[in-house]
Amino acid sequence: MSRKFLVVSALVLASALTACGGGDDKNDENKKKQAELRAWAAKVCAVDVTARIDEARVALADVGKVIPNEQPATLRTRLAADISRLADADNALADAIDKAGIPAVSDGAALRTSVVEELRHTAKGWAGIQTKVEGLATDKQNVFADGLRSLNPEIDGLRASSHTALGKLHRGDAGKALAAVPGCAAGKPDAIPTAPVTSAPTTSPTPAAGASSAPPSKSAPPSASSTGSTAPGSPPPSAGAESSSAPPTTTAPAG
Repeated sequence: MSRKFLVVSALVLASALTACGGGDDKNDENKKKQAELRAWAAKVCAVDVTARIDEARVALADVGKVIPNEQPATLRTRLAADISRLADADNALADAIDKAGIPAVSDGAALRTSVVEELRHTAKGWAGIQTKVEGLATDKQNVFADGLRSLNPEIDGLRASSHTALGKLHRGDAGKALAAVPGCAAGKPDAIPTAPVTSAPTTSPTPAAGASSAPPSKSAPPSASSTGSTAPGSPPPSAGAESSSAPPTTTAPAG
């Protein structure tokens, strides 16, 4: 066997061993990264955080609830409390992400900073909405209703901000790690409900004094008030309840 052949064989063998060793190192590195991501996701999805998010879902459902004969002052108190829970949920998740540390992804530091800042900004916005709701006068229903409707643009902006933050968190390996944690509400962009429909009290038409309460004749076309129809975009009248709640027109939630 020639010396040249032995040298070539040795080089080939050395290259093969190096390749095998490199593969093992890379595999070990990936396992370590996945373990770190699982640990990070478990911290983000702590029980107290997911509990706050569940409370926010309940609050969102309550914000859109129509309660017959609810007085404006009572509605104002209820809405303010619900919006406060939405702010708490954003703050709780921001705290959890901040304390969990940097996720083991290429842009982990920037991702954590961006999401935490966005969620804190949104929470601060909800607190501002709460203050504005609490400051609405309730002595005149139409003024109170207009005040609630005027908050819709701000609410839409906060909804978009929160969805953007959670969308970033849900991408790539970090998102996969969160989604793998059982019951982890932080694993989806729509985890925190951020599209409350601010209810506004409306009044049903009150007949003038001495007006006849008899139904319209068959020959006459029914009026809008007798059929319960309203102009496009206007809130539906209450079913005989003078201070019932009805949601104003809002844009559809982002996907």
